[in-house]
Amino acid sequence: MQETDFTEQNRWRLVPMKKLSFRDVDCSLPKKVFNFKSIKNIKCEDELIGQQRAIEALDFGLSIRAKGYNIFVTGPTGTGRRTSVKQMLEKIAKNMPTPDDWIYVHNFDNPSEPWAINLKAGDGKRFKESMEKLVEEISAALSKAFESEDYSKIISEIEDEYTKKKRELWENLVAQAKELGYLVQVTPTGIATVPLVDDKPITPEVYTNLPEDVRKDIEDRGLQVKHLVEKALQKSRKLDRELKEKLSEQDKYVALFAIGNLFEEIVKAFSNYRRITEYLE
Repeated sequence: MQETDFTEQNRWRLVPMKKLSFRDVDCSLPKKVFNFKSIKNIKCEDELIGQQRAIEALDFGLSIRAKGYNIFVTGPTGTGRRTSVKQMLEKIAKNMPTPDDWIYVHNFDNPSEPWAINLKAGDGKRFKESMEKLVEEISAALSKAFESEDYSKIISEIEDEYTKKKRELWENLVAQAKELGYLVQVTPTGIATVPLVDDKPITPEVYTNLPEDVRKDIEDRGLQVKHLVEKALQKSRKLDRELKEKLSEQDKYVALFAIGNLFEEIVKAFSNYRRITEYLE
């Protein structure tokens, strides 16, 4: 192996270092090579540099007015594909009729299939802004209605009515059970029935020592009380459902009364669109 002199190999290290000024590293070109005075005078090109065939293909594809044609644009990230296509589309769109607006609205009958509605150009934005305003007005009106003293008073009256009905149902059950010689109690696990002797609850030990015919009579009366309890529970659940429905109906009435007139303006403004009228109603 040929040996290389260390000094020869590292000769560059022996060159003395010198601090350079900005003039030493400046690379100036004569003014005559430029045809402009300032970069502000340079027109920005919208086209893709070095992609003339791509531009021609896009121009040709966008000139086709027949249906069923599509343009697929691909290329490395950061090459300006999206920007260039958008600029070309905007340039062509300036000389074409403004297309209709399309909006999607909720389908209350089938939420998974919203309605698509086409409107005249500009009406889509106008409808969107009208709906945003309507939602704000509805929110304010509902808050005012449901936070009012009148609403609280009505709801309290309805709840008191059903509380009274359930109390009467319970009192009636207790009275009927007592006539059959039973005490009805509410426990953490449900409703318990306890047999009475001389109007006093009896313990399991006392019950076991009673004559067989007496125990048989207590058991028969216990079955009657059990049926009374089941019937009372059914009525209680029915009252709960009725209360829920009545409160729901009251809420609907209050809501409709509070916001009903707010829809008039927007319905009138878009009355020439049947689908929008159906949606709002």
